[in-house]
Parts: sequence; C-alpha cells; structure tokens
Amino acid sequence: MENPQLKQVFDSELPASQRLVKPFFAPSASSRAAGEAFTARLAQRNHDREPVSGPEVAKGQIAAFRSWEAFSWTAYLKDRQPKTLMVWGRNDPLILPAAAEFVKQVVPTADLCYFDGGHFVLDEYADAIAEAIIETFSPIAGMSIQ
Repeated sequence: MENPQLKQVFDSELPASQRLVKPFFAPSASSRAAGEAFTARLAQRNHDREPVSGPEVAKGQIAAFRSWEAFSWTAYLKDRQPKTLMVWGRNDPLILPAAAEFVKQVVPTADLCYFDGGHFVLDEYADAIAEAIIETFSPIAGMSIQ
C-alpha cells in the first residue's frame, strides 16, 4: 500500500469497523457517526456482498480498470460538455480533490461542491448533496426540498 497513513490504519489493531471509518470519513463527530452507520449497514449485508479480495478478484478488477481506461472519458466530456455536478470530500484519501479539479478543467461549467468529508461523502452529507442534486438538475430553477 503506497499511502503510509492508510497502511498504518489497516495494519493496526483497531476493530474492523474502525479501520474503515478512520481513513474514509472526516474526523468530525457527524462524519464519524455517518461512518459508524455505514459500517453497521455493511455488517448486516450477507446475501449480496462483494467477493472476498484475492488473486481471482484482483484479475477481474484489473480487467475492469483496463477496459475503463481504454475509453477516453476526457474526450467524451470535452466533446459533449454534459451538465455536471461533482460532490467531493476534502479529506478523501483515495481520490484526491485534484481529480475533481481536473474534471472541472475538462467541463468548465460543472458545479463542484466540496464537503468537509472523506471518501464516503455521500453518507456524511446526504441531505446537503440531495439538495445540490435538486438545485443542479431540477427543471424548475431554484426548486428546493421543503
């Protein structure tokens, strides 16, 4: 693992749920609560879970990544300039804010909303993000949730 902070968390003696919450959710109380709720829901899932990681799963993931890389997303976005909303956690250790800034350069009209969250910003700020989606994509300008 290249990220020393992530390696330290995953190699630690923390309970499994904390090894997910600590690196992927922001340190605020509300984000940690969202992380605990996320891991509780995850623990309840037993019929539709992803396969355990291993060599066979890794082969499939690599094949999917290679297929995804073969498609020129940058050219697609530059050509079509779709209405775009990006919501990003400032503390995401996996997909850094620089990735959002790159997409913003490709689609200059994109709305980019940063939240003081981590990798699971949708869980941490669900209500605010729902409002941003409605404001961005509603056919009625300025429509909001009541």
